[in-house]
Amino acid sequence: MNNESSKIGIFGINVYSERLIKEFKNISKIFVSDPKDKIFKGINVESIENIEEEIDLLIVCSGGRINTSIKLCKKYIKNKNILLKHYFELINQKLIDTEDHSIVMNENFLIEYKKEFENFDKVYDYLADKKSKFLYKKLIEFRNNLDIKCIKDLDHLEDKQYFEEFINLGKHPLFIDIGAFDGYTSLEFSKKYKNYSHIYSFEPEPINFILTKKNLSTLERIDIIQKIVSNKKGKGNLSHSGSNSKVDLLGEREIEVTTIDKEIDLIKNKKNFTGILLKCDTEGFEKSVLEGASDFIKKYKPILAISCYHNPRQMWEIPLILKSMIPSSKMYIRHYTESIYETVCFLIPDSI
Repeated sequence: MNNESSKIGIFGINVYSERLIKEFKNISKIFVSDPKDKIFKGINVESIENIEEEIDLLIVCSGGRINTSIKLCKKYIKNKNILLKHYFELINQKLIDTEDHSIVMNENFLIEYKKEFENFDKVYDYLADKKSKFLYKKLIEFRNNLDIKCIKDLDHLEDKQYFEEFINLGKHPLFIDIGAFDGYTSLEFSKKYKNYSHIYSFEPEPINFILTKKNLSTLERIDIIQKIVSNKKGKGNLSHSGSNSKVDLLGEREIEVTTIDKEIDLIKNKKNFTGILLKCDTEGFEKSVLEGASDFIKKYKPILAISCYHNPRQMWEIPLILKSMIPSSKMYIRHYTESIYETVCFLIPDSI
């Protein structure tokens, strides 16, 4: 691949394309679907529509919409003598050093799987339907070997995230949105359940909090709370990275920390509701959130929708924590992207 006479093109701009630029000297162009900049790291950026046969190899670097990106690139290199590879294929086929090219949120997955395969198997056995078992198996296979054939059936479904057919909340449900980002999921909840009881929307990151308040400004019966949700009250630090902002001891912003057990008292606040949906996506800190919500969960038995994709351990640990909290329940796995991101574990208490 480092043959000076061959010319490499890259599709996409992200951490993976940056790695390739550092490693290979014969990358001549970067292609994207909608160019915002003309130059990136000293290399010309063009629309994929303009790709020509001067490129010998096109490497697709998309981390999220893998299938969509490959399909788009195939469209524009059709009838051209250009070899197409995805970045993950290069790792899978050992064409680049796997240690230098680890996948974000998938670091050391094979080590974790070999160590905890019995726990992975427990989760698989708990899953309530064929779709959950299929998704869980395929995601584990892909995380293990980065063979993109394993995810060929995955679609980009983030606009439908959290609202599944097996969720029954009645006419006046209550929603707890932990990690609201810009308020999108809370807003969608309000549209789906127009007679909702109340919404608690937690978003600690200052810019995201402002966006959430703006986007949810027309809603009634809602508390928008700028606090970190964890397993104990106090002060915490937050590192800023848009939708990936997370708790970080070295972070630049100090934010108040709370727990669901301390923050939400439905009896004191006289909330009437037909069901509760508790959603949590806190960039890897879901376990701490659950620890600080254990009394609430055991008392009210909400439907739980908890992200479990931010690191390899979460794939088995989060589902088993949920099952231990409400043993009499059904567990589902749903996935909302064309890669390893946005895997959600749902727990539906049998009492609902």
